[in-house]
Amino acid sequence: WFPKIWCHYVELHQEMCKKNPDMDIIAQHCPFFAMSQNFGPEAVSVCHIDTKNLVSGLCLIFVFGLFDFKKGGHLVLHEAELILEAPHGSILIIPSAALTHENIALLMGSGKEERYVFTMYSAGGLF
Repeated sequence: WFPKIWCHYVELHQEMCKKNPDMDIIAQHCPFFAMSQNFGPEAVSVCHIDTKNLVSGLCLIFVFGLFDFKKGGHLVLHEAELILEAPHGSILIIPSAALTHENIALLMGSGKEERYVFTMYSAGGLF
C-alpha cells in the first residue's frame, strides 16, 4: 500500500536501534516509534492535526469495542471530505499530520457501548 514510506520507516528504525541499543521500542519489527491508547470506555478524538508527526508519514489506528459502528465512532477526514465507518477490528491508515481528523461520538447515554483506540505513529523530528 505504501511501500516507500514503510521502507523509509524501517530504515530509520534499524538505524536508530543500532545507534541506541538500549532504546525502548514497541516491537522488534515495528517501524513506528510511538503509540497511544485511548481506553475510553467511549474513546473520542476531537478535531485536530498531528502537527508533530511526520507530515509525509502515516498513522495506524486500531479500533475495537462493542458499539454500533453505523451510528457512531466514524472517522472524519475533513480535507478529504470523507466520513468512514470504523467497526470493531478496523485498522485505519491515515496521514495524520496532513489531514484534519476526528471521530464521531457514540450514542449518548446508552451506557452499553464501548469504543477503544490504539494508535501507532512516529514523530517528524526523528526523520
